[in-house]
Amino acid sequence: MEPELIRRAKARDGEAMATIATELEGMIKSTVQRIQPFSHDRENLFGEGFLILMECIDDFDEDRGVPFPFYFRKRFRYFLMDDLKRTLRYDFRPIDDGEDFPSDDDVAEEALGEERARELAAMLGTLSPKEEQVIRLFYYGSLSLSEIAGFMGLSYQTVANTKSRALKKLRGVYEAGQTIDSF
Repeated sequence: MEPELIRRAKARDGEAMATIATELEGMIKSTVQRIQPFSHDRENLFGEGFLILMECIDDFDEDRGVPFPFYFRKRFRYFLMDDLKRTLRYDFRPIDDGEDFPSDDDVAEEALGEERARELAAMLGTLSPKEEQVIRLFYYGSLSLSEIAGFMGLSYQTVANTKSRALKKLRGVYEAGQTIDSF
């Protein structure tokens, strides 16, 4: 990308800004697809990408020797990773106006599910922070081991070993605390 194009965009030249946005639109879409492939709100993430692009144009310092597309991609990736962390931490389901009220059986099943979720949360508390994060990203975040490795900055083998070790610990905790009547 030409330095002159970036300078014109910094000066709020609409044509230069549109050119940059058009050139980097594919990067925005592919980055969202790679980091948050299961997102239900992709259009919003694309919009955030363009907002971050405009911020990057303002903040970019060509004297640092980093090409603009690399600078933008790094900032956008950090945003998507932070957004993914927040989503995993505060997993919520939007309210559906057409949803029927639950039956008594559904309420009982949900209460049992909440009890199991509390028991599982207690069992996850026995893991190291790294093991817990790998398990949460793999099972709750539906990320592959290679995606988790990239996200956490670890090798694939380290993530695979960490997952295996965590599952072994969870099995041990589960078997030690279970009777025939529980679960």
